[in-house]
Amino acid sequence: MRLIAFGLLMALTVTLPAFAQKVITVGVVTDGPFLGSKRAVTMIKKEVDILTKGEFVVRFPKNKQHHGAWSKSGIENALQKLYKDPDVDIVIALGFSTAALTVTRSSYPQAYLGFNNHPYQCLRCTTKG
Repeated sequence: MRLIAFGLLMALTVTLPAFAQKVITVGVVTDGPFLGSKRAVTMIKKEVDILTKGEFVVRFPKNKQHHGAWSKSGIENALQKLYKDPDVDIVIALGFSTAALTVTRSSYPQAYLGFNNHPYQCLRCTTKG
């Protein structure tokens, strides 16, 4: 979890000039529903809160947390929904398929972090563009 939190902190730091406000909204896409998804997001949020305390307010709204129903088209739709959402500043792609589909994109409307679930390995981190 610390690797994910560190990756998110790095994305915040790299994209700092893009954020005039101090409230950062994070969207999350997982491969599909799994028992540990809520726990994983809670742990990421806890670590990010510790790392960004006093600098950012980082929100993980429930309505910005989606899963791809274990299908390529479902994952792509969930990612696209967050990429089109003007309220989302950073997208976390959590899961092997979600992260793999994310890294193959040619452009990124928001900063994103792609992680394989086990062990939480950062596949790629980028800023907008």
